[in-house]
Amino acid sequence: MGNHNSVSVDNGEDAKVVYEVIEKDINKELEYELSITKNELTCKNRDNLKLQEEFKDLNKENLELKKKIKLLQNMDSIKSNELNKLKEKCDNMEYSKLDYEEKYLTCIDYKETYNELFEKNVKTEDQLSEYVSSCNTLQMSNDNLTKQNNYLEKINKSNTSKIENLNSKNKHIKQDMLKQIDEIYNSKKVKLYNYIESNFSLEPYVIYSIMNNVYLTISSEFNKFNKK
Repeated sequence: MGNHNSVSVDNGEDAKVVYEVIEKDINKELEYELSITKNELTCKNRDNLKLQEEFKDLNKENLELKKKIKLLQNMDSIKSNELNKLKEKCDNMEYSKLDYEEKYLTCIDYKETYNELFEKNVKTEDQLSEYVSSCNTLQMSNDNLTKQNNYLEKINKSNTSKIENLNSKNKHIKQDMLKQIDEIYNSKKVKLYNYIESNFSLEPYVIYSIMNNVYLTISSEFNKFNKK
């Protein structure tokens, strides 16, 4: 644990010399323990970085899914508008058909009028069939878009759950790292105090000040690793 030094503090200059000697001895004593702590923190930090990368990938995938969902919703809206317009045209054509049929019955005795109205009626039926066919096609397309939208919504919920799990794991890792720092400091605190007290003639408040600096150094190292 280093050589024992007997130093008496007679004045300000001697206290400064003693403090420098203590710092050197403590640095040598804690150098190995600090190195081990850094290695442990580095391992924890790697795990944390891996989780952060997974988090970023899932966020990116989630954004892409949201874009696809929005696109499908827009397409669905457009298809729905087209479908409504076709339905409206179908209704209008149906009304026209009924109107022509009424006129046809009224003018049954007028051959010329009858032929003209009959041709119009045929054309109206053909157009109505085309609109009905288009309406059915759009309805099928709309159903498919709805299925795709539901599928993407399901994937989005799954990814959101994964992101929440990763956030929880990351939080626990940080808590474990902080707890480990406190445990290391607390386990060495008595030993460190006894070492300083037995090797140097210092007041207790000076010893606690030095120990506090050691703890702050370890905490600072943890914060540096955590911010990378």
